[in-house]
Amino acid sequence: MREEILKEIRELVEQEFGFSIVNNSRKQQYVLARAVFFAVCRKFTKASLFHIARAVGKDHATAIHGIKIFESFNIQPKLYKTQIDTYNVLAKELDDNPKEEITILERIKEERKQVEDKYNELLSRHKHMLSYYSKYDKGAYKRSLELTNE
Repeated sequence: MREEILKEIRELVEQEFGFSIVNNSRKQQYVLARAVFFAVCRKFTKASLFHIARAVGKDHATAIHGIKIFESFNIQPKLYKTQIDTYNVLAKELDDNPKEEITILERIKEERKQVEDKYNELLSRHKHMLSYYSKYDKGAYKRSLELTNE
């Protein structure tokens, strides 16, 4: 799930800049575009720096450096107008259409709820069947209740 969200954001950044940020180049246009990607991901996802950086084939130290580069854009906003504008466009888009990211804990809670629902459904069916068969065996329902309460 996390990788899909990061991939979507990467594609949005690449679409805005018009080139792939996975390119291993150190040219300024690539470095600045990756800085925008790192900043957007850091703000709008719960992904770790490791996963954010891995989405563009870099390591976490590069992501940290990219975020610092992005923070320095505010010192000379006229010089980095394109990058700041791109960040703002992406931020607005992600604010309007947030990417759902489920944490592991939320996923476990969701799966547990599904298991509990399935259990309750099966228990209900079981009780229904026992009540039906108790017509033929008068003590079946009572014995099953004794077994389940042990």
